[in-house]
Amino acid sequence: MRIANHMIDLPLVAFMIFLLAIIVVTKKRLKNDEFYTLVISILLSFLLAEGVCRFLNIGDSRVVIWQEELAPGQIYAYKPNRKLLYTYPDNPRRYFNEKNEVSGTINAKGFRGLDRTFEKPNGITRIAFLGDSFTLGIGVKDNDTLPVSFERAIQSKHPKTQVLNFGISGTSTKEQIKLLEEYVIKFQPDVVVIVVFLNDADRTGTVNFMSRPKVLAKVRKNSFFINALIDSIEKPILYQQMIRHYQDGYLENSPGWQTMKTALRTGKTLSEKQNFQLVVTIYPVLFKLDNSYPFTHIHKTIEDYCASLKIPFLDLFNGFVGQNDSKLWVHKTDQHPNEVANRIAAGELSKFFDSNNLIKK
Repeated sequence: MRIANHMIDLPLVAFMIFLLAIIVVTKKRLKNDEFYTLVISILLSFLLAEGVCRFLNIGDSRVVIWQEELAPGQIYAYKPNRKLLYTYPDNPRRYFNEKNEVSGTINAKGFRGLDRTFEKPNGITRIAFLGDSFTLGIGVKDNDTLPVSFERAIQSKHPKTQVLNFGISGTSTKEQIKLLEEYVIKFQPDVVVIVVFLNDADRTGTVNFMSRPKVLAKVRKNSFFINALIDSIEKPILYQQMIRHYQDGYLENSPGWQTMKTALRTGKTLSEKQNFQLVVTIYPVLFKLDNSYPFTHIHKTIEDYCASLKIPFLDLFNGFVGQNDSKLWVHKTDQHPNEVANRIAAGELSKFFDSNNLIKK
């Protein structure tokens, strides 16, 4: 069966058989002239609908291409002095370059942003950000990542502050704490911010539900109209699947949630031994940013656990209430936060740092 799945697109075969059956049944019931008139009318209607969809760019099935090079044998670094490259189907916001690309700079130590020495300069407060692709900054320029946006916001009151970005795509809280323990601690951080996202509890990411065609994927690659039609039916179903998927990940007996709690306990213990302040913040799923947001109770679950460990916690959702979710996406095929979303998040974090006196004068 596995070999057959690789050789044959089973949904495509089923679709073709269904289409053939309709043609055969219709042919038997109609006279030849009626049948061919019907076929020609359907064909012309399809071509017209396809042309309109292409002209209005409705139903484009192309997806973002992410190019990232991790260092061999290491979970915690990209190849030094390389580029991150993200290529999109089009450029509706005029944010990408002429090739619909946006790139990111990897420093000599294998992380995004300016290269920093291990030894902290005198009088400088260092803040290290750890997280996944939201922290790394998929789809945004170097100056628009969350850590850099936060550095600009915090330096308005605390100019002697450095913010370091240790975000790595696809990592979980467990892997981020391991990175903190084995490597980030060498940079002598005063504050460490763990940026949590809901897939940290061993969950599949949002993009797989909101931007990846499932049914008849190969057929949809060749037709804007068919893709738009099926997508209008499929998307609400996938949204509900995504909601259940994330909710199941934070049930009390969920292995992913248990692993996440263990990692946070490890991080808290490490902060006490190494004398830095640990902060946890959660970046919301940029989806239904109002009273219908379906993950509020998950945010509260994580907040309550951080409170039990006496870890300062900020829910970034409060800064996004009332915003149009799709206006905060990098692209309609990529629901990572764009530069506007990161500025909002950075502003919320800056206010939180001030109100909790997290940067000692």
